[in-house]
Amino acid sequence: MPASVGSASGASPNFDSFQVPYANCRPELTRLCVGEKVAIVTASQTWQRVMGPELDVIEAARSGRGGGRAYTSHELEAAYLYKLMSGSRTYEIARGLLAGDRGGPCRTALGFDRPRRRVGSNLRVIKSLDGVPAEKTMWHHLNRWGLDRHGAAHKALFTAFVNDHFEEFPEEMAEEMRLVDFDGSSILTHRSPFERVNRATGEVKPPTLTGGGFRPRTKDNAGKDGSGSRCTPG
Repeated sequence: MPASVGSASGASPNFDSFQVPYANCRPELTRLCVGEKVAIVTASQTWQRVMGPELDVIEAARSGRGGGRAYTSHELEAAYLYKLMSGSRTYEIARGLLAGDRGGPCRTALGFDRPRRRVGSNLRVIKSLDGVPAEKTMWHHLNRWGLDRHGAAHKALFTAFVNDHFEEFPEEMAEEMRLVDFDGSSILTHRSPFERVNRATGEVKPPTLTGGGFRPRTKDNAGKDGSGSRCTPG
């Protein structure tokens, strides 16, 4: 949890002392692989409350169809979450990591190291690379969701996690929200630091962005000139 985040006198907080409960740099988390972190998320009450019912509905819709299933909808969604948490651009890349030589701990954490039997025209045991859901299997899973519904579910999940963190760590999360990290990337905004005139009524509108300034064109900034801003803990 964040510690030594400032004082009641309004002194600036010591940013170096911040220790976010779920940061990868925390000693208790550095030893965990991505698969183990995925397992922690899927076992959480937040995941079970938000994603659990949705996945149950999808799984129930599959029950009326014939053929064997090597993976449940819950397992396939865990594999998709692995893609997100591993930072992989595509599931193809994520599957390569999960099924690779170094992916053993992750496969164990997610249950993809167990032999599985697929019932079809031939009975065969699935293991090794086949033990991880194939790209086609994931494609069918996402189609059962529907991309819009799937995106909405993950958005609701993210919102629920944020709300739950605020309820569990109200003071720590409030202090964390005061921090804004910039890595040098351009951050565009529709807000303006200048007065604007309503063309229809002639009303002068005040600035919607405080602390803004001019962002000149430079060799590294070949795009449209715009206004910049400075964010400070307030």
